[in-house]
Amino acid sequence: MTGADGIVAITVPVEYEIIRLWATQPGRVGMFAQWWPEKQQDGGQIPNRFRFTLEPGTEIGGFVKNEQGQPIAGVRWKFKEQVSAASRLAIATRMKPDAF
Repeated sequence: MTGADGIVAITVPVEYEIIRLWATQPGRVGMFAQWWPEKQQDGGQIPNRFRFTLEPGTEIGGFVKNEQGQPIAGVRWKFKEQVSAASRLAIATRMKPDAF
């Protein structure tokens, strides 16, 4: 958990297969980052500092019902968003190594 200054310190092991970070807070859009040497073009470089900027978010929800209006239990669902090139750029800008 972050401190009052919004900073968290993480000790990264010398050897690892993959490192994943999630940042979440109620009322904000969560973000995710990962470092996976096998998939990285830079050979697995991990920045000394990294910043997530969590934007305000909105919850959406609803009900899944059958033809008679009764709730259906156990329904699996997916959320997919269409992201424009400008949005991808904005996301990349919010998730970046940071010099503080």
